[in-house]
Amino acid sequence: MEAAQLQTFVGFETQAIRALGRGMKLDRQEVVGTVVALQRWMTLDHTARLQAQYETIKYLVGELNHLPGVKAVATRERMGIPTRVHVTLSQERVGLTAQAVQDALRNSDPSVWVGLEGETIVIAVETLLEGEAQIILEKMKRILAS
Repeated sequence: MEAAQLQTFVGFETQAIRALGRGMKLDRQEVVGTVVALQRWMTLDHTARLQAQYETIKYLVGELNHLPGVKAVATRERMGIPTRVHVTLSQERVGLTAQAVQDALRNSDPSVWVGLEGETIVIAVETLLEGEAQIILEKMKRILAS
């Protein structure tokens, strides 16, 4: 049983097991999940999806730029719509590094994961669900105020 279990798609992905041909094997749940995901994607209103993403970016950039020592810009466009918000901090005014803010966000409850490029915090807006931008903003306000 243990040897057979190692041949599953999950074992290939999570345990770096490279059994011949097994990495491409799918079970019925994965097939159904793929079909449902494709059906959903093909019926989505992508104009509305991209507009909502753009509004979220405008909201985050606008609100973050009101915080002392914080500069936020929209970056990395896809199809004319920005997908990321890059946040830089003035250490003199804020007193925290980007790494310290990232750590505080990650250790908060609920945990918030943002990227880090050098001293720039990166928020991938395209991955956010409804309401999560507000959570990130409120947590950042609390962290920067402390």
